[in-house]
Amino acid sequence: MLSGSCKSLVLALAVLRGRMGAEEACVAARLAEQHQVEEWGEVEAGHDLDRADLQVRVSAASAFLRLLPPPGSPARADL
Repeated sequence: MLSGSCKSLVLALAVLRGRMGAEEACVAARLAEQHQVEEWGEVEAGHDLDRADLQVRVSAASAFLRLLPPPGSPARADL
């Protein structure tokens, strides 16, 4: 789900491994779209809703991943 929201396996793995936070992943995921907005302008009720949706999805996945026990811990073996 995270890789689908970010449209990038690399960004999803970076969030999973704690190398990148949710906010940084959202900025990176929207880089191409942001360039288009700067070039052509923002579509009201389009780009802003996409941005909010992405932030919610990535933040939720990131929070869930932080709540999981660390890899290799006994609690993780039960999962």
